[in-house]
Parts: sequence; structure tokens; C-alpha cells
Amino acid sequence: MQAKLISSLAAGILLATAATASSAGVTVSVGEPGFYGVISIGNAPAPVLINPQPVIIQQGPVVEPLYVRVRPNEQKNWRKSCRKYNACNRPVYFVDHGWYQNSYSPYYREHRAEYRQHDNRNNNHNRRYNNGKDTRR
Repeated sequence: MQAKLISSLAAGILLATAATASSAGVTVSVGEPGFYGVISIGNAPAPVLINPQPVIIQQGPVVEPLYVRVRPNEQKNWRKSCRKYNACNRPVYFVDHGWYQNSYSPYYREHRAEYRQHDNRNNNHNRRYNNGKDTRR
């Protein structure tokens, strides 16, 4: 009986801790595995693209394309997701997740100083659209 009570208490504590952790704001930055958003290619290895042609939802003035890492469901429903990344009127290339994790992330972490200025712009963008929370699902 006492073992059952202790087990129930432990499970309750674990659930409360998990609920608190999931509601706590967690920031995920460029170069980290859980990051989704606009990335700056710079001198990084050439990206592996999911589509060879950029996706454009709304025609606008001719501008540089964006390279974006998004969740698969966001890519499928880009028309609904593009606002989250402020990219509806821009040409967008979706980068391959394997390339991001195996090539871009290590390069970015090694050359972080070169990307510092871009980092500040990008983090401000992500705070605005992700509310500073880890939005992984």
C-alpha cells in the first residue's frame, strides 16, 4: 500500500514537473537542432534544397530569396505558414533537415562571430513569431 502511494506521488511530481517545463520559455537559436526559421547561408556549405525552384505565395518586388528550415507540415501548408516567417511575398527555398543538422549547424557554430549581426536580426524575428518559446512538436 505504501509503495503504491509513493509511486502515485512520484508520478504526480513528474507530471507537474513536465507541465511546468513545457510552459517555461525555452529559446532555440540558429545552429541548434530545434531551430526553425530563416537562416543566412553566407559562406556555409551550399544548401541541399527540398525543391529546386523557390516557392512564392504573393508576388512582390524582386528581392533576394530566403532560405528557411520549417517543419514538414509548415512546408506542405506554406500558404498558411508563410506569415509566421514574414515570407509570403518573398521567394523561399526550403533547406533539407539533414543538411541543416550535418553541414550548416556545425559550420555555423564554428563561424558564429561571422554571423553575429545576422543572429541579432534573426533572433528578434524569432522572438516575435515564436514568443521566445521552443515551438517544437
